[in-house]
Amino acid sequence: MILLILTSLGTGIGSVIFYDKTAELVPKFTKGLLCLQLFSAFVEIFSIYLIFKWQKFGFFGVILAYFLNLYIADKSGILNINTIIGIGIRIGLLYGILQIKSKGISGWKNLNE
Repeated sequence: MILLILTSLGTGIGSVIFYDKTAELVPKFTKGLLCLQLFSAFVEIFSIYLIFKWQKFGFFGVILAYFLNLYIADKSGILNINTIIGIGIRIGLLYGILQIKSKGISGWKNLNE
């Protein structure tokens, strides 16, 4: 979970710092997509915080952030099978982590509606 937060922060900060170089290499990556990517990073970080607070809504917020990432990749012209598989693996790992049981009860069942 901490790794998810760090990668989101890295993506957000890196996108801002290296926007000019990214826009040069990926011409379809506009400032609007940059703003959407920053929003996606915020949603992901806040959603992970909610998961730490045992809120099930946090899981769905992370899913929303990943779908925003897919949209950004598609609109910027860099969507490929690796991106789709990577996001699928991240969703699976997060769900798997929430299935780990402690005293016979999974983390998923401990999340509040």
